[in-house]
Order: sequence, then C-alpha cells, then structure tokens
Amino acid sequence: EYDEFIVEGPSALGNGDVDLGDNELRRAPDVTLNLNVNYVVPLKNDSDLVFNLGYTYTDDYETNVVFQTGSPTTDLLGDPVALRTENFHQDGFGNVNATITWRNALTRGVDVSLWGRNLTDENIIVYSLSTAEANTVIWSEPRSYGLNFNYSF
Repeated sequence: EYDEFIVEGPSALGNGDVDLGDNELRRAPDVTLNLNVNYVVPLKNDSDLVFNLGYTYTDDYETNVVFQTGSPTTDLLGDPVALRTENFHQDGFGNVNATITWRNALTRGVDVSLWGRNLTDENIIVYSLSTAEANTVIWSEPRSYGLNFNYSF
C-alpha cells in the first residue's frame, strides 16, 4: 500500500482532499507462484518430443489506483465520495499452459508444436481505466489452442 496518497480537492473525486493512502498498489498481488515442467523423449533421426506444462498462481489484486474495494467512502471534509467498488478487483486465479513440440520433425530444423493457453479458461483483468466518461476493463484471452510450424535455417 502507499505511504501517502492525497488527491487534492476539488477534483473529479470530490470537493475536499481524498486520502487514498490505504489503497493497494495497482497489479501488485501478495503472492505469485510459477511452476514449469519439461519432459523430453528422444526419437529416431535426431528428433525428440518435448512436453511442457506450466502453472501460475496469482493472488488477488486491484487493477485501478483510485477505485478499489478498500477505497475511502468520504473525503477529508467528511463528504461522501463514490470510490469503493469491486469492478476493478481481480480475484486470485490459477492458470495452466501446455505445449507439445516435435523437434526436428521429418527433417532437421523443422519443429511442430501443439499448444494450449489459459486452459483453465480464467477471466483475468489485464488492464482497467476509469475516466469521467466511462470505465473500461480489458480481459485476458479465453482458452485457446493452436498449431505452429517453425523452420530454422
């Protein structure tokens, strides 16, 4: 959290000064965890299969500097301010990504990969912005799959 964060009034937040000192830092979870596992299976003709599984855990966090679940409900004059909201709060989440790669498939320098991202299909707030006109939230990509062909020379 901030040591001190005073927004001087009058402002878009209220008539008096607003103390946001107890607000959380934006996109700063208390806990993050990353775990990746690779397993390689050698095949004939100098090729191999590479299995990769990745897991990430991210604790809950706020995505907006001003509008947070713990924002003040009054300015320093005691007048009400409408800052407290859960609209920009991201709950904790776990996410899984996986890839299977056939290295040197068929010939040297050709790799074929089958991949999946966000396999847990989490809705994650990537970015948020609030203005006087509108509130905007950008979400992460949904679960996705793909196939890549790479040629190195």
